[in-house]
Formats: sequence, structure tokens, C-alpha cells
Amino acid sequence: MPPVLTDLAPGLGHWAALGLIALSFLTSLITATFSLGGGSLLISAMTLLLPPVVVVPVHGCVQLGSNAGRALVMRDFIQWPFILWVTAGAIIGSVAGGAFAHLLPDRWFAAAIGLFVLVTTWLPQPRVIAGGLPPRSACSCW
Repeated sequence: MPPVLTDLAPGLGHWAALGLIALSFLTSLITATFSLGGGSLLISAMTLLLPPVVVVPVHGCVQLGSNAGRALVMRDFIQWPFILWVTAGAIIGSVAGGAFAHLLPDRWFAAAIGLFVLVTTWLPQPRVIAGGLPPRSACSCW
């Protein structure tokens, strides 16, 4: 029998699953428009419907798809020298986090997600590296 929509998460109703899919699209638009905020909004909403230990890997997969699409559109402006370092950090962090995550009680995991959202919301954002995007008129994607 082929998988159905609710196979994404046991106990998640059809409307909740469709709502998360729609919210994923909306938060991708928020991030594409304002360069931040969409991921924090999505992970916060996901914690209301899914167990905390499930939220992080599912959110990571959703973000991977969203960011891959954006990277494809903006590929001419990617700062390629940083890709190696970001990829290495992501692999190390995923392995270390995956080995540690299942050891935490759900309430601690939920608190860690909440702390992550607060920190990424209230700390100053990193500065744009010199030589960032060219003026809009020079961008072939507009």
C-alpha cells in the first residue's frame, strides 16, 4: 500500500500535516524576503504538533529543501570558499547532535529548542561580508 500523508508522523492528522506543509511554504517566503525568521517560526510551530526529538531532524530536512531551492536561484552569488567549512561543520554537528539527542528527556529537548529560538531571535545578526550581493540591476535573477 502506498504511503499516505499521515505516514509522515504517526498521530498527526491530515489537516495538521497540510498546515505544516503550508506553513513551510510561508516561512520559506518569509526567509527569502527578510533573510531571517522563517526557520525559527517553523521550528516553533512544529514543536506544537510533533515530539521535540522528531522536530529537529524533520526541520533540518525541510530547511535543506528550502535552502537548496534558494541556492539554486542565487547560485551566482554563493560565496563558494565558505561551502567547505559550512559543510564540515554541518556534518560534525549532525553526527555529534544525533549521538546526543536521544539521551535528552523530551522536556529538556523542548527547552533547548526554545532557547535556540530565543538566542537566534534576540542576538545581533552577523554582518554581511564585504562584496556581498551586487546592486539589483546587476542581478540576473530579478
